[in-house]
Amino acid sequence: MEVSNNDLAYEKEQLSVFERELITFFIEMAQLLNLPRSVGQIYGLLYFAKEPLSLEGVFQRLGISKGSASQGIRFLLSITAVRKVYVPGDRRDYYLAELKLRKLASGFLRERVEPQLGIGAEQLEGLAQLADEEGNIFEKEKVERLQQWHRKATLLLPVIRRLLASG
Repeated sequence: MEVSNNDLAYEKEQLSVFERELITFFIEMAQLLNLPRSVGQIYGLLYFAKEPLSLEGVFQRLGISKGSASQGIRFLLSITAVRKVYVPGDRRDYYLAELKLRKLASGFLRERVEPQLGIGAEQLEGLAQLADEEGNIFEKEKVERLQQWHRKATLLLPVIRRLLASG
């Protein structure tokens, strides 16, 4: 997508009531997923943006720190929720939101859920060892139940990824 620098003057405009409400929606979604507020703000702003925004445009329009904006954009890039775009004549990076749910979900699974499942397996193994050492049958049963849930989640994840890839 090519955009001239003159077309990006709106970067410094105030947010409309609609934009503020849309951003609030994405803040709530981010918080539901245990993500920082700034991630929801940035995605919401880029989702509605008519033109790509630079890092400066993001933090100025949202009134957040440059560090929060930079960190949020890096995270959103890592889960493929935003992408960089080229603006002729400008060396800065510009960003647009990814609008396909399939890409959003698969990026989130890859970057947040899969690593957590690996950590969870280690934690559950440690809990199982503790329950064995203490010989508490109640604790052992609870840990075994958690391990069953974990195995099911681990088996389900590839199915979900295939569904996302085919959709």
